[in-house]
Amino acid sequence: MTPRKLIRNGVIQKLKIEEWTLETNKEELNRLFDLKVKEELDEIIRSERRDVYEFADLLQVAHDYAALNGFSDDDLYKAIDQKLTDKGAFTNAVLISLNPNNSSSKLYTKDQ
Repeated sequence: MTPRKLIRNGVIQKLKIEEWTLETNKEELNRLFDLKVKEELDEIIRSERRDVYEFADLLQVAHDYAALNGFSDDDLYKAIDQKLTDKGAFTNAVLISLNPNNSSSKLYTKDQ
């Protein structure tokens, strides 16, 4: 299969018709969103965290990804508020005793 990249729908107006397509398969769209999240995170890192537009892109992708999977803006904001109430925000607190059997720790322990 030819490599494919999720793009903003406003960009297609600047492209030739043979350069883009509309994807309708949700599984494929989820796969493309997975890649887009990684792309946007990489762009934040490459900008040395100095470009607010790269952060905005990541938030937009997360918002659209959630919408694809049936979550409304209200669902997202309620979930954010609930997480803040229950667990607080991500600031400068760092866990140093990771459980390697916890699936959320795998990203942090795979290179060690």
